[in-house]
Amino acid sequence: ATPALALYMLNNDLRILEGAGAAIRAFKKGDETDMVVMRNKSPKWNDALGAYCLNFNGRVTHASVKNFQLVADDDPDFVILQFGKAMAML
Repeated sequence: ATPALALYMLNNDLRILEGAGAAIRAFKKGDETDMVVMRNKSPKWNDALGAYCLNFNGRVTHASVKNFQLVADDDPDFVILQFGKAMAML
């Protein structure tokens, strides 16, 4: 099993929270104090392609159900992290 991991920001430094179980318990109770909760960005329907799409601004070259973007609830248009399949450079 993969151990739980929680990250937090303190004075603009990313820190790993020891005893991540406490953060997970707080989140499950609805306490998101000092947390950035990220969710998968919902894809939008593209009529030209006839499929749901995410805009990777040219950084992704292969469509995949494994491609994703993470956004915060308070700003769903700002992508914090993205992962997508790209063709290897030759």
